[in-house]
Amino acid sequence: MTQHYRFAREIVATARRSQVPDVAWSPDGNLLAASYTDLDEVALLDARSGEVQRRYCNPQARFDAPHGVLLTERHLIVSNKLNPADRPAVFTVYDLQDPGLAPVTRFTTPRQDFCEAHSMALRDERLVCTYAGRGTSALACYRFDRASGRLSGPLAVVQDWFRGYGQPKGVAFSDDGCTLAVTFATTRAARTTLAHKWQRYTWVLRQKSGLKRLRAALRKRLRRALAPPPPNGVTNGVALFDIDSGGQIAATPRQIVLQPDYCRLENIHIVGQTCAVTDTINQRVMLFGFDGELSTQPTQVISERLSFPHDACLSPNGRCLLVSNNGLRIVNNVPHWHEFTDQRGDKVCVFELGD
Repeated sequence: MTQHYRFAREIVATARRSQVPDVAWSPDGNLLAASYTDLDEVALLDARSGEVQRRYCNPQARFDAPHGVLLTERHLIVSNKLNPADRPAVFTVYDLQDPGLAPVTRFTTPRQDFCEAHSMALRDERLVCTYAGRGTSALACYRFDRASGRLSGPLAVVQDWFRGYGQPKGVAFSDDGCTLAVTFATTRAARTTLAHKWQRYTWVLRQKSGLKRLRAALRKRLRRALAPPPPNGVTNGVALFDIDSGGQIAATPRQIVLQPDYCRLENIHIVGQTCAVTDTINQRVMLFGFDGELSTQPTQVISERLSFPHDACLSPNGRCLLVSNNGLRIVNNVPHWHEFTDQRGDKVCVFELGD
């Protein structure tokens, strides 16, 4: 009988609501990490009980809207989304053996246009990150020293291909470490309404340096309007790039799997022959088969208890699936970034493999 993932439990780790953009497993499967952007916090949780073991928070943690999280045998790596998004991205690294909350190292990417570090993936000493902010669409690989936790680079950058297809969102290594799977979203195909645009701009005006951010948002929309249309009406999809042991990434993907219907693909994760992809607009997680190539049709679609799922992360043994659920309202295919659902939807959902 074919095994499918079924809902097992929920983890609500904070007393206040917050978007939960990213989750991660430790290599031994005993710990979980979850980022809470609105609270400027990252929590380490026991994988079995869901109880918080440690909470990294400001001012010691030196966060600035934490987004992506990764766990190694020794370190916690956090990518800062930055608010306002007019500075190059920062990566903070914490020693799990250190009882303190301060980072052991901080790395600012030397590229000034790399502002929003969206998602990360790590294999050996290659840390790969996607950038999807301030009009920048890029995939970059850095060197990560597992002993010291220090980052350097970038070793390689891919930008040209994304200019034609859209912003990269999630990124994942295959088990053999030779392939990168990247989700991308064509920004021109985003379905927005005048009411949503007005809501966004009025919110920006209320923030610190609101006029500056409004001008940046207007410039970004102008760049989108002047950009060439995507080929064949591309909306969202997954691209597979080759990557070598030195961190060099192929300039173009060897496989592109486009989604036939309107969606908003975010994060992606691969363990063994299973690839999990989140679709925030349609509030679902799609599971695809992976054998070096990605299947064109999902083998399972999960939508139970999900509201704007952002990240899906498979356990090291593939038996559990974590989904970071933001709990945001979606009206006419448009996410309302600061309006949560009535019921508490900002949580981590756990699905387990069963018959």
